Amino acid sequence: AIGFFITFCITTVMATLPLAGLLPMHTLVLISLAATVMKLMFVYTVLPESSLSMSGEQELKDVFSTPVVALRVFLRHGFIFRMAFVLVFSSLGFAGVNTVLAPYLTAYLSLTRAEGSGLLLSSVVSGAFGLAIGVGPLVANFGEIGALQACLALATAFPLLLVACTTPGQVCFLASILGAPLFMLAPIISGIKSNLVTQDEQGLVQGGLACIANLATAIADVMFGFLYMYATEHGTTKSRSSVFPLFFICASLTGASWLLALSLPRRLPPPLAWSSKVAGVSIVAPLLGEGAAVSTA
Repeated sequence: AIGFFITFCITTVMATLPLAGLLPMHTLVLISLAATVMKLMFVYTVLPESSLSMSGEQELKDVFSTPVVALRVFLRHGFIFRMAFVLVFSSLGFAGVNTVLAPYLTAYLSLTRAEGSGLLLSSVVSGAFGLAIGVGPLVANFGEIGALQACLALATAFPLLLVACTTPGQVCFLASILGAPLFMLAPIISGIKSNLVTQDEQGLVQGGLACIANLATAIADVMFGFLYMYATEHGTTKSRSSVFPLFFICASLTGASWLLALSLPRRLPPPLAWSSKVAGVSIVAPLLGEGAAVSTA
């Protein structure tokens, strides 16, 4: 299901990206607003988890109880705990690159709107090929953890290689090469998450880690936006080297995620079901090792 969803998203992006370079800006804004309204209507009228028909008492109960249960799942053993931090640091690094790259390319490499559409399209096409023919063999030969480590290593190199690019064409070539491993991270991480817990807790883990990634992305957007204005003196600095430290910070964050991934065992721990009926179970002691929850009885 996840693979189908990612394939559908990439196909949609590939079909709509050429329009971004052809349609007028005000038309694109109106289309975006219409799509946003449709998504909100779908969320609040169709999805049972967020439908307005849910009672206020049940909604309030879920708001306070779900984070507590999710925290217990994350603290179950060290593997899940470290995977959460892998996601945090990688999300910070990726969001930092996304925040800095667009103004950097426009201001210092004179990227045009048409060239920007071509850059996005080359990245998406590379990612589509990676998802179609790269994920399976990579996981089959190196395992899910080995595939995660390899993709994070290339993701760490991406902002460093951006520093060496002096033309939009070089950036486009780099994106077409490294777009595949960057896109492949999503299904690899999703597969690891789904194998860590039982079927009943899939929603908790997937939703909890998604919230962590979104929160890290939001923090990175604000932080790197401020750092970019400070480093370039609100865009007045002529030298592009003023932005290089920001790319180094992004590489350091993604590198921290890669180092954490290197500390993970190559074999995934078996799923462990949480049961509130089991007495005397510690959720903190397993952080010291890879085992399951340790009974204190």
